[in-house]
Amino acid sequence: VLEEHPEAWLAHYFLGFCHRHAKDPEAAIREFEKTLEMRPEETGALRQIAEIRYRDMRDEVGAVAVYLSVLEKKPDDSTARRVLSGIGLQRAAAGDLELAGRIFRALRVAEPTEFSHTANLALVEKELGNPERAVELYLEAEEAFPFNARLPNDRGLLLMGMGREDDALAAFRESLDRDPEFLDALENLGAYCRLRGEYDAAKEYFLRALERVREEGGDTGKFRRYLDMIARESEGR
Repeated sequence: VLEEHPEAWLAHYFLGFCHRHAKDPEAAIREFEKTLEMRPEETGALRQIAEIRYRDMRDEVGAVAVYLSVLEKKPDDSTARRVLSGIGLQRAAAGDLELAGRIFRALRVAEPTEFSHTANLALVEKELGNPERAVELYLEAEEAFPFNARLPNDRGLLLMGMGREDDALAAFRESLDRDPEFLDALENLGAYCRLRGEYDAAKEYFLRALERVREEGGDTGKFRRYLDMIARESEGR
């Protein structure tokens, strides 16, 4: 076909698939690149290059660059979003914070309604030594998602790590304002009230948590142990 119709971009596109199935990733990439030269808007070819780099060549960094290009051209590309989110989490866990941050910043732009991208970026910023920026990101997400109880709870954990205990406790309470039975916030408030010697308040939070777990048919053992510790410690005051 190409001998008779050199302008047939679709032939290059199909040749790319043929080379990929023949286990020749470099030849496949060349054909998909020729497709893009002739038809720059063909995001399918761009996505194939990303897939080849990521899955066939194990070139994660190279794949990220191409997936980001896919996202720039087509922000609603669900495959690019999903793969980039997974790579971002892996890179963050491996300590490659710069690349993880770049990924989550792009995902926030492409998918502003997904709060996890902002939360993940906040964690990266914290590890990069920018805790105040991380707090700002959580606050932005909380404003955008006013019914999400996890966001203020996680901001509370961040603030606690920064030594801002009063702000952290306020964040945990805000989490409960959004969902009075949010288990993580109940546990965090109970734990920190116990450490501060506020045993009555700690007991109340743990009892609420225990009741929530019991209603869901879960294991109440952890909260029973918390309550036992409070009983022993309060008796020794």
